Amino acid sequence: HRLFEAGNVDKARDTCDQALMFDPDHPGGLQLMDDIASESDRKQVAAWIEEARGELQKGQLDRAEALVAQARQLQPESEDVQHMQEAIDTTRREIERTRQIQETMRRARARFAEGGYEAAIRAGGEVLAIDPENVSAKDLQKRAQEAIEHAATRTERDAAAQSAVASARKLFESGDKDGAIKQLQSFTPKHDLVSAFLATLK
Repeated sequence: HRLFEAGNVDKARDTCDQALMFDPDHPGGLQLMDDIASESDRKQVAAWIEEARGELQKGQLDRAEALVAQARQLQPESEDVQHMQEAIDTTRREIERTRQIQETMRRARARFAEGGYEAAIRAGGEVLAIDPENVSAKDLQKRAQEAIEHAATRTERDAAAQSAVASARKLFESGDKDGAIKQLQSFTPKHDLVSAFLATLK
């Protein structure tokens, strides 16, 4: 008992074994052996959990989980074992979450580079569904939306320029050369198609 209370578990076990050789059914001796076994298990579990914590910090999740499995066999109800397993599970989820974000962002950037702005916005939305505060996804969505709006504006300007050129051509062909030139000169903002046709008329 004194050895056990002093924390010398191995020596306490050996001494208790000697005592039980004289009286194998001694209640106090048997109880003490149970206590020693429980303490021994507790120490072993604590050592495995500490080692598992170190492995987890190094990113060795499989090794950490194997140590927790060993600890669970000795003390299935241990809160330390349960907490360590939860920490491993949380880390696995975080790693998978990070992987999904990286893969989806890679796809979003590829769509953006190809000019697939709508697809890039959708992929950015997938990232934000996982990580609502992801700055890269928000920035990509913003740039893709701006590119869509810019493309729409350019299309409208191209159509307006074509219409202005067609109108000026009619004026020019009808003999109103000055009117055709003035009309093209007043076209804003400047457009390469209009500028080129104006130069031709001049």
